[in-house]
Amino acid sequence: MDRLNSIKLILIIEQPFFGYLLMHIPFKKDDSIENIGTDGEKIFYNDSYVSNASDYEIKFLIMHQVLHIVLFHVLRNLQYDDENTFHEACDLVVNSLVLESFKKSFGENADINVKHHINGREAREWTADQVYNMIKIDSSANDVNNNDNHNDEYATHLLFDGDGLGNNGNKSGGNSSQSSNDVKDDHSLWKNIKNKSKFELSKMASEWASKLNDAIDLASKKNGTVPGNLKRIIKYLDTEKIDWKSALRNFVETEVTDYSFNPPDKRYSSSDYLLPDFNDTEEKATGIFFFIDVSGSMSDEQVAECKAELRSCIKQYNGKVEGYLGYFDYEVSNLKSFDDEESMNEIESLGGGGTSFVNIFKYLDEHDDEYEVEKKKVIIMTDGFAPFPEEESLNVDEVLWIINNDEVTPPFGEVIRI
Repeated sequence: MDRLNSIKLILIIEQPFFGYLLMHIPFKKDDSIENIGTDGEKIFYNDSYVSNASDYEIKFLIMHQVLHIVLFHVLRNLQYDDENTFHEACDLVVNSLVLESFKKSFGENADINVKHHINGREAREWTADQVYNMIKIDSSANDVNNNDNHNDEYATHLLFDGDGLGNNGNKSGGNSSQSSNDVKDDHSLWKNIKNKSKFELSKMASEWASKLNDAIDLASKKNGTVPGNLKRIIKYLDTEKIDWKSALRNFVETEVTDYSFNPPDKRYSSSDYLLPDFNDTEEKATGIFFFIDVSGSMSDEQVAECKAELRSCIKQYNGKVEGYLGYFDYEVSNLKSFDDEESMNEIESLGGGGTSFVNIFKYLDEHDDEYEVEKKKVIIMTDGFAPFPEEESLNVDEVLWIINNDEVTPPFGEVIRI
């Protein structure tokens, strides 16, 4: 473990992006695995392997695990029937991404050998999902060719290659098999994700998305050490879909933040003294009730997307968003106040049953004296699949629906689709 801690320290110094994330990932000894692996939350290591492997290999595999975690590969593994192919796609992309950073810190001749190309191009040019589809399409094409008794020279073959840092790899192979010298991490713990509840998965995804954005911000301030293609993949996975400045135009307050003598206050132009005018203002979104749908019809990814949009809202207003966040299915649960991204992330999601919009507004009426707000401004993030209350019965001032499909249109309030 001393050697592992020394290597982690080097990564924290040499790789601020990976280093920041490593400070939030527990390490645990597990001699049942072959080398180094993850379950989506922790990094596990075989003690004998760590004692005998090269520093380069250990550094590489630790960075490799970090990306599996923050790109939600273990979580997204649940979406695929062909898990082995998805594992292969994830490794190709992550290998290529890690090499992009690895070679900058440890040199072109670092002793590491992994698969990271597809037909001579870096796998980091795509997401794991895209590489998965490429492999499946290629496999289907080969099946058709083989069934039609075509000669192999006409068959489609993706080449998975790469013989080390910065090299184009051996292009003689026509399949995705690993050579005996290839470094490959242990994925045996990925199956443990199936034991987690929907709400545990949603919370895990939300927390790592927040840490990932923080790591990018930190690393960008330290000479841009975030791999360029990683930024593109993250943008693909967590695209901000809402212009919150426009969406909340009826929800915001204008706050005076500064005063100046240029220009002076014109109301006192006849005075013997020049008086400053309060002319710097800032928009602030306060007292808003956010509700996120966690009913059975909402997937883990959709719930995580809702929280990602709420983080986006806070950032677009430079942190000037304060309000309440609650989760709902048939009932409202855990409605708590927040005043920044950190306190928002601490509010846990609870639920999982049917859906009721009626009970959101009923809850606000019943707890009216608990929340010090002049106007009730409500934002509901949902798929919309539930009966709507009668607008005349509502005791709220503004309602904004964030809907994740084109199938449902609420009978009242404004609607934004993501």
